[in-house]
Amino acid sequence: MQYTRGYLATTYRGIRFRSRLEARWAMFFDILGIDFHYEPGSFPVVPGGYTPDFLIPKQATFDRRLWVEVKPSDYEPHDVDKPDALADEETPVAFIHKILLPECGFDAARHSIYYGGSCDYDHGFCRCSRCGMIGFEFEGRSSRLRCGCWDGDRDDEWTSDCVELVGAYRKAIEYKFEEANRVGGRF
Repeated sequence: MQYTRGYLATTYRGIRFRSRLEARWAMFFDILGIDFHYEPGSFPVVPGGYTPDFLIPKQATFDRRLWVEVKPSDYEPHDVDKPDALADEETPVAFIHKILLPECGFDAARHSIYYGGSCDYDHGFCRCSRCGMIGFEFEGRSSRLRCGCWDGDRDDEWTSDCVELVGAYRKAIEYKFEEANRVGGRF
């Protein structure tokens, strides 16, 4: 169920997420063993500050430090202002939406990434077929990950539809949360 003005606050893993969509992405990260911090703090990049939804630190299973902002697909154009103000080359912001179940290729690569003043589209999660590292790359091209497996090799391995990612997407989409409360603003 989707609300235009409010969201379904949802508790998952003892954390109260502002929306069910955020909780689903948290579950996706958990299933894949990706450590994350929910609402890691407020940053003075705009008047009133900005609190990103997630921070994924660089780790053994994830190839770089990444902020993540979750918005429904019908977001407002100004919704990208805060993430773009926080983003930089070292720690970009993934601007992600509804969890998609890919059928082939890079079907799930429908998200954006902000680098602070620049944006790139058609990004998605991918997994290196050689070492298992997970990242967020253009068209879900795992050959672009920073794991080093593809240095000097071709740039054409797309794995946003690999078995592990599809399984995590499916579980996060199908999970039935027990607790939900409609909220219209901050809580």
